[in-house]
Amino acid sequence: MLNLALSSIKNRLNEFLVNRLDLDDEVVHVNRLVNQNGESGLKNQNKVLLTLINLEQEANSQFYNRPVKAGGDVHKLNPPMYFNLNLLCVSNFDSYDESLKFLNEILAFFQTHLSVDIDSNGELLSHGKLSIEIDPQNFSDMHSLWNSMGAKYQPSLVFKVRHITVQESNVVSSTSEIDKIKIETVE
Repeated sequence: MLNLALSSIKNRLNEFLVNRLDLDDEVVHVNRLVNQNGESGLKNQNKVLLTLINLEQEANSQFYNRPVKAGGDVHKLNPPMYFNLNLLCVSNFDSYDESLKFLNEILAFFQTHLSVDIDSNGELLSHGKLSIEIDPQNFSDMHSLWNSMGAKYQPSLVFKVRHITVQESNVVSSTSEIDKIKIETVE
């Protein structure tokens, strides 16, 4: 589900930037800022990068565990888990002016798109929406973030994607469905 969420955001943001800036090529990539050796890859050069910086479990969500009907049986599954993603969106261009131009357009995208439809194999899923909000960071937090990644600061912003649902279909227990109730009265 995480990859599907990141891919959906990437696709919508890329579509917005390509249309808004009249670009010929894909400009948004999901990738780490630096590789394990601490070097920035050529693949990231002159791109907008989306990088997962934190995955936090949503503790405030209600964990309803309703049974699921399948055929003549009723299955009990473990309750779903909900997560929030903290993503870093980096405008990584050689020209500082270009970086600021793209950052401005990225802000416009997230200001106008408070949610993004989940995209599965090129098709939008009508039941899946990702709630997105900018996560304000002060200078100290951003400085610590960039230092912990071993990268040099680039124009960027952090945003939060709320309520990513993880639900596996492993059956915990199974019972037969009750299809008739017979009530007898005694006279």
